[in-house]
Amino acid sequence: MAPKLEAAASELREYAKACQQKAAPVSSVHFYTADVTVPEQVNAAVASAEAAGPGPIDILVCNAGAAAPGFFHDTDLSVFESSMRLNYLGVVASVKACYSRMLTRNTGHLCLISSVMGTMGFVGYSSYAPTKYAVKGLADCLRNE
Repeated sequence: MAPKLEAAASELREYAKACQQKAAPVSSVHFYTADVTVPEQVNAAVASAEAAGPGPIDILVCNAGAAAPGFFHDTDLSVFESSMRLNYLGVVASVKACYSRMLTRNTGHLCLISSVMGTMGFVGYSSYAPTKYAVKGLADCLRNE
């Protein structure tokens, strides 16, 4: 995972350099990894990012997720549990790690990535679609708060 993230960060850095000629300077692009199903790792990654970076996290993008397609009657309960832990509770843990700091500063952006399955169900995705409905619901609630 880290090599892909480094490649993406490098691409963003090059894009930022090109944009600096046309707009305000972009300070930096960094990435940190964590297993979002383990809140302690998320909290540690956020703390590391804020300690090493030029300032607090201004934009949080929650994009972790996975699907395990299969018919409902063939899918073990453990698949539903792990899907909810990763796809929904991983988002909750990530937002929780940054949200109070953003509120204190009265600035910051949350980008919660759902799926088209967050608006409709589809055959074979009964363990996935509800988790993405949950992410959409969380985003709606946070926007209203």
